[in-house]
Amino acid sequence: MLLTSLAMVDLETRGEPIGALLRALLDRMRGRRQAAAPFSPPLRIVPPDDVAPVAREVEDALAPVTFPWRRHPQLLGREADGTISLGERRARAAVVRGLFNAHTGDYEAARLAFAEAAREPAIDLSAAPGFWHLPRAGLMAAVLAYEDVDRLRAAATLTAEITRRLRPRVLRPPGPTRQPRAAASGD
Repeated sequence: MLLTSLAMVDLETRGEPIGALLRALLDRMRGRRQAAAPFSPPLRIVPPDDVAPVAREVEDALAPVTFPWRRHPQLLGREADGTISLGERRARAAVVRGLFNAHTGDYEAARLAFAEAAREPAIDLSAAPGFWHLPRAGLMAAVLAYEDVDRLRAAATLTAEITRRLRPRVLRPPGPTRQPRAAASGD
């Protein structure tokens, strides 16, 4: 091991002997860990009268929250506890698998996963987080998956939305350039 004079000065300014620092460095390089002393925080005795108001505040904060507002229209048909059917859970997992496959470029596997998910009528592939960040071939795999399970209306809707979102934009040519004026009066 080679230590420069600048490194030696840095080690000496820490106030620890160089031998102890080098031993700790070598132990760390060899994978040995120094046994740390167990931490024991200082205990402070608090009278019970001081704890009661804080305990009530904590109990109030941990109380179940009731939601007085109305539920979102998409959530009205579901149970209040948020459980979903096993088929819908499997379909959601298939959507995530399809998204992953489409991001990695395996569009045939994405099509199969999207088709598995599209068999569940409650699943909308375009509502999945990250769906619109897929490449165009991944989006078309979702359209083909809708067609595979005979959800033709959903396939047509998704095709139209893809066309609308990814259509080429017309670039306007730059306008006529103005000639600089020779005089301040415009003549």
